[in-house]
Amino acid sequence: MHTEKLRSLYTLVMSITSMTLNATLIGGIISAIWLITLGEWRSILAGIIIALITIPIIPKLITIISSIFMYKETDSIVKIRIMVSIISSIAFFILMICSILILFNFINNSTKSSFIPSIIFSYTIAMAPVLAFNAKIISGKLEEAVVVGVSGITSYMISVAYIISSIFVILYNVTLQYIVCIFVASMLFGLIIQFLIGFLAEKDRLNNMP
Repeated sequence: MHTEKLRSLYTLVMSITSMTLNATLIGGIISAIWLITLGEWRSILAGIIIALITIPIIPKLITIISSIFMYKETDSIVKIRIMVSIISSIAFFILMICSILILFNFINNSTKSSFIPSIIFSYTIAMAPVLAFNAKIISGKLEEAVVVGVSGITSYMISVAYIISSIFVILYNVTLQYIVCIFVASMLFGLIIQFLIGFLAEKDRLNNMP
């Protein structure tokens, strides 16, 4: 029973993540055209440069650091869940720092007319490493532990945190401290969900044991 629920939940999260990231590309194209019509070529160039730097570096950095916490199939379910949570936290923390720096860079360098398209465009640039990760996952070039730790919930929560932060910046002009709090809260929520999934999976496994 729990297994079917877990599969449904994971499928739902992956579907939402996939749709969100696909919408990211569309939003990036629209916002780029918007910025071009405003003559904001510097923002476009800055975004391209940032993407060219983060796409190869961020996934590799997360993979290298996460390799320290790799688990084996023979490890206990508790150890596996702890390792996956650590990997998720590492991935989220690195993506969080990258996202916050990108968001504030575009905010500080935007004008009144280019403020909204700059934020939308910055979201696409910030999610570029996540899209790169998904491409590696699809091609099977990542270790299973990294895939479990970074895909699904982690990708979804970093995306949600960025969207919520952007909305608060647009509506309330919040400071850096509030943005960090939003990202940290999203990370904790994602970890709670992962722990819950692990707990239900273990409970289901024990109930099915002869």
